[in-house]
Amino acid sequence: MATIKEKEMTLYDSYKQGNTKAKKELLTSLNPLVYQQVNKYKGSGLPNMALRLEARRLTSNAIDTYDPSLSQLNTHVTNSLKKLSRFVMNYQNIGHIPEPRILMIGKYNTIFDNLHADYGREPTITELADAMQVNPAEIERLQLELRKDLSMTVQEDDEEGGFYFYQPNNDLDQKTKQVIEFVYFDANPIDKKIMEYMFGMSGVQKLNSKDIGTRLNLSPNQLKKRQLHIADEIKQLI
Repeated sequence: MATIKEKEMTLYDSYKQGNTKAKKELLTSLNPLVYQQVNKYKGSGLPNMALRLEARRLTSNAIDTYDPSLSQLNTHVTNSLKKLSRFVMNYQNIGHIPEPRILMIGKYNTIFDNLHADYGREPTITELADAMQVNPAEIERLQLELRKDLSMTVQEDDEEGGFYFYQPNNDLDQKTKQVIEFVYFDANPIDKKIMEYMFGMSGVQKLNSKDIGTRLNLSPNQLKKRQLHIADEIKQLI
């Protein structure tokens, strides 16, 4: 019995041979992947239908530009759907936070202070999520909204040859700040930790590359590759 990926490749081949109906079926088959990416931007303030339409457009273009010799179809589509972040930044009202969101932020601040007092340290994302009875991803989004005075400059680093650092109290357009936040939100857990230590995000103290590698049990080469990947993600969206 053919797998979903095999069926999708059969549809792709049929479409390339001139069967336009096959493309529609392929788009339908890829919907779970599309919705997974769209759901990342539920808190953006944009209508869900607008996000889904843009995601469908990006997916359609990805099918047209796909080269089977370079990557898997799902990987190519996922990379194309990362452009949703640019769409969100161009159209959302950055300065507006809905009233329910404001109430949630107030609740977060109260619980954060209470847990900080109880533990004698800053609570973790998991501890905050348990106390607020929400998903850890919701805590991450709240923390992104609360980081208002962060900006980005390029600072030379002997080990990395230049990287992005968060610096307080520097003037920078809101779009650039948000690019960094989107990259952080979409990053895997290890890259998120690297960004936190490199940029001083989420209240984490900044560390140099050597200490980050030690803390995360990464070799200098492994850490450098991840840092360069993060920097590339930021540059692509700016």
